[in-house]
Amino acid sequence: MAKFLGLPSSAATTPSPQNGELTAQELDTLQKSLETSVVKIQAVAVPPNWFQPYLKGQETQLSGSGFAVMSRVGDQEDPVFITGAQTVQDASSVQVQFPRLGTQLFDAYVPMTWADFDLAIVRLKSPQKLAAALENQTEEMQLLDVQPDLHYGLQVVASGYTDEHPALTLNQGAIIGSQDINGLTCFGINTTVQAPPGIGGGPVLAFSQNKSLRLVGMRTDAGQPQAVQTKNRTFAVPAVHVAQLLEQYATQEAKTHGSVEQQVSSLVAKSNATAAINESRSRTFQHEEVQLAHINAVTIEASSSLYESSGGCSQGVFLSRILETSPLRFARPEVPERSFLLSVNNITLDNLGMGQAKELFDAPAHFETLLDMLDNPMDPVSLRVCYKGKDSSHKMTMAWRDEYEPGIKFVREPHFSKSALDYEAFAGVTLMQMSLNHVYQLLSTGQYPTMGSWLVPKNQLKPRLLITHVEPETYASHLISPGMLVESINGANVSTLSDFREHFEPSGKAWTLETDQGVLVSVPFHDALAKQLVQGSTLDEMSYLLTPAVKKAQRLGSSGNTSDTPALATSTALQTDDGSKDLQVHKAQQAVAFAAAAEKLALEAKAQVIAITQNLSVANKDQQEPNQRSKGLRASFLSIR
Repeated sequence: MAKFLGLPSSAATTPSPQNGELTAQELDTLQKSLETSVVKIQAVAVPPNWFQPYLKGQETQLSGSGFAVMSRVGDQEDPVFITGAQTVQDASSVQVQFPRLGTQLFDAYVPMTWADFDLAIVRLKSPQKLAAALENQTEEMQLLDVQPDLHYGLQVVASGYTDEHPALTLNQGAIIGSQDINGLTCFGINTTVQAPPGIGGGPVLAFSQNKSLRLVGMRTDAGQPQAVQTKNRTFAVPAVHVAQLLEQYATQEAKTHGSVEQQVSSLVAKSNATAAINESRSRTFQHEEVQLAHINAVTIEASSSLYESSGGCSQGVFLSRILETSPLRFARPEVPERSFLLSVNNITLDNLGMGQAKELFDAPAHFETLLDMLDNPMDPVSLRVCYKGKDSSHKMTMAWRDEYEPGIKFVREPHFSKSALDYEAFAGVTLMQMSLNHVYQLLSTGQYPTMGSWLVPKNQLKPRLLITHVEPETYASHLISPGMLVESINGANVSTLSDFREHFEPSGKAWTLETDQGVLVSVPFHDALAKQLVQGSTLDEMSYLLTPAVKKAQRLGSSGNTSDTPALATSTALQTDDGSKDLQVHKAQQAVAFAAAAEKLALEAKAQVIAITQNLSVANKDQQEPNQRSKGLRASFLSIR
């Protein structure tokens, strides 16, 4: 029967490097040993349209490697897999393949990602299917042991699958140092041959003193420069972050399902063990993103003149400005601005803010990296600060708080965030909550250089409304364009979609939108609303026009059903329990105006459709049946009257 073990039954014969490198035969033996640990990950994602979110994008196929690890979560027959976050980020479906078992794919889900370190956890939806497949082929699953110890020159083997090569690829090499790649601190591996692209998510392994394999990192392609990819060099995320992710996941699972001991106790209490196991498998496939605070402070290389004018401080990096969203603001006691940060967790910092991290073989690392090196990243961090010549001690945690949420942020997984792709559309203008995703895409076109100012952290503190699309040949298209910011709606200042919806209905006949540059768009409200309701209700491809604000405005005189008559619309608007006579009169006036606008639009649309159908009938007079689409459209518009 198949078992999930820490090491394969052949562990005693697993090769260890002699004189630094493995021979070809030893590599072949190691490859076979790892084929039940390393897997292929396949995912499907649909990148959103950040400017017209109602348009569905094209599916994108993602692939990478992954590996099974020892974990205190769940049981031995439900392995936890680690892969690169970029392989499964925002994926709508995920599958795992064990090439050793053939081409069979196992449906999976992603309960947790940590994009800051390009890490994700993958679990199987039906792990019993894998157990059966392993048993049928008398195979055993090897769970890799996470042991983060690193040092310069450590001989390692990086493995994974590529799209071009069906067999497991192994590259041996030595650790040569650490490097910061777009904010991700990795360690570099100088390989004996060129490392093939596409094996991101594969394990980086070393040998313990007892000659057993241990995991020291995960191979990553995130942010890797193209110039580096041409060399015999690859980069990996240190295993300390893998261990941190597993700890976070175990904590979350304990909150959701109880501790491992509680789960085992519950299973033992069941008389039917099989039913108990099946019951434990019927979990909801939750998804969470690990999020830690960012330091959000302006640090300055301390000079001798800064030290001399500090009142007695002589060491550390200068904290010139601390933003409202910085965890330093919530330290106990609060860290003051224009102070010097001397140490982090007893690691002394120099004037650049660099300290030596044992997790990165005592290589110099920025203090922001040091803050993320605790076994549990949510644990308190000890800080030592000098301010006006006096040293003080502080406690701080990098755990996320709602206060850290900026108004303008980068959304990594929009389909898992209900509000990320929310929008409003009216009078040909689409608006969304501004995000850094919008900023980056606008900057990438080269046509919006001023958008770069929104990359400055202090400018991201407050939310803003962004114009993301303007329909061609509309009045608004003569005045505004995507990338402009909305300052007010109907004279009321707005910065969120909630503000927009609150002030959407004007008190008069004109609906106005004003940008932060003073450009004013003014349209007849009832005409625009009637047109949008008819289009959104009649044409499936334009149903996106029925936004929350527009639907709410239907109470002005239309139920949104295009078969309603103006008289019915008016009577609907008059049906109110509000005892205010003035309010009823006002609503009646609005309803009449709306009904008149809708009737005018309907008559114009009917005339256009009749003309089109007549032309089509002439063009197709030899055909017995008229064009079905024109017939359907004509019937639809005629029903409005």
